[in-house]
Amino acid sequence: MEAQVATDMSTVFKEPESTNLLLPLLPCDPLGRFSEPSAKVMVAIQVSFFACGGITICACVDHVVADVAATATFLKIWAAVACGANDIDNDLICNRTSVCPSLDLSGFWKQFVDENKDKKVLTKRLLFDGSKIASLRNEIGNGLCSYRLSSSWCRIPFYETDFGWGKPIRTAIALGMERVVFFLDTKDGEGIE
Repeated sequence: MEAQVATDMSTVFKEPESTNLLLPLLPCDPLGRFSEPSAKVMVAIQVSFFACGGITICACVDHVVADVAATATFLKIWAAVACGANDIDNDLICNRTSVCPSLDLSGFWKQFVDENKDKKVLTKRLLFDGSKIASLRNEIGNGLCSYRLSSSWCRIPFYETDFGWGKPIRTAIALGMERVVFFLDTKDGEGIE
């Protein structure tokens, strides 16, 4: 999918906590709120062109299709192919069911989606530079007790994806869910947000 965005990309950067600014950049509802189960989107990509010339590529990938590592690998390979690469390592995408057998997780996300369906959720972006990470590691174990789910997307190579116009300036998660924390690397790879 393609979309034109009437504002400048800087609008999104000025309010990094606002999922409301990110949601229109997505090709579908990331929480999969569909009236019919058959309408559920498994994989969708949207390229949005901003008035300033900036570009975003947003992906919605159902966890049934791929986890975050596989999604990042797919995006990186797609970018390499788009730039003319011929020597793609076939081992990068593999069938992992022999290592990690499939589990029925159909009800896992449903509890979060149902509980967050009509709620207004506040999203916060916290940025920690590399020098603060060590002291944070000592404290984070206690702090996460108040959250129901946390997921680390650190060391997932989203910032290595280059479609030919340079590597991403910022990656973000547009999921606003109550008591859920996602950790991402900062662009320099030294900090966490």
